Amino acid sequence: MKRKQVTMDEWERIECKKTEIVHRLDSTWARSFCIMQILEVREPLVIEEDGEEICLIDKGYTRIQHVFPSTPYAISTFIDRENKVVEWYIDICKQVGWDRQQIPWYDDLFLDVVIYPSLSKLVVLDEEELEEARLTRKISQEEYEFAWRVLKDLMNQYYEGSLSPLLNRCYQDFLEWQNGSI
Repeated sequence: MKRKQVTMDEWERIECKKTEIVHRLDSTWARSFCIMQILEVREPLVIEEDGEEICLIDKGYTRIQHVFPSTPYAISTFIDRENKVVEWYIDICKQVGWDRQQIPWYDDLFLDVVIYPSLSKLVVLDEEELEEARLTRKISQEEYEFAWRVLKDLMNQYYEGSLSPLLNRCYQDFLEWQNGSI
C-alpha cells in the first residue's frame, strides 16, 4: 500500500506550483482538498485516449485533489486554462487521514478510475498493479477484495448517474475557490 499526500510533491514534471489546502463542511459533504495551480512545467503531460490528445498538466492548469472522510477514494480534478474539467482521476484507497499540519493523505490501493468528460468515458487503470501488490503481500487479500468492491460500486454510480453530484461538487469547489468564496 502506498501512502500519498494530496500535495503530490513527488511530481517532478511540475517545476513551479502554488498549493493551498482547504477544509470544508457543508450540508452535503465534509471534505478536504488541495488546490495546485501549475505555474511552470518541464513539459506538458499529454495522453491519448480514443484517438484524442488530452493535456492534463501544463502551465496555467489546475489540479484539485479531494479526500472525504466517508468515502474510500480520493478524487483529482484536472482543469485546463479555460476552466474546463479535462479529467477526473479517482484513487481507490483503504483510508484517508490528516497529518499534524492538517495535510490530507490517503492509503492508495493501486486500482484507479479515470473519467474523461469530453469523451463521456470511464477507464479502469492499474489492475495489474493491484494484482502484483496482492501477490507480493503489499496488501492483504481483504484489501484486494475491498478495492474491487469499491471499483464495482464506483462504476455502478457512474453509469447510474449518482456519481455526478460528487464530481460536480469537486468542480464547484474549484469555482468557489477561484472567485474567492472559499
